[in-house]
Amino acid sequence: MAIFPKTGNVSSIDSNFFVEIFLLNATDVSNKFIELQVEPTETDKVLIDVVSGTTQTAPVDFSITGKIVDWAGRGMETGVIIGTILRVTYVI
Repeated sequence: MAIFPKTGNVSSIDSNFFVEIFLLNATDVSNKFIELQVEPTETDKVLIDVVSGTTQTAPVDFSITGKIVDWAGRGMETGVIIGTILRVTYVI
């Protein structure tokens, strides 16, 4: 799967399950959020895998509002830097 900065790459495994890959840039790290292409319907089932790192879960490591995944003041804040790759899986 290709990696696209900022907007991510959406891949549908079935009609309801999506995976997006993000390569974080300076703006993403500074803003402390990314925007998904599709709004998750079950925010409690969103997982973020930091490639070469650990799995992150809401609400401890990040929060979700609409299509925005925000890690300001949460566990992910200290673990992401420019060049971090995030794999976000969710249900729509």
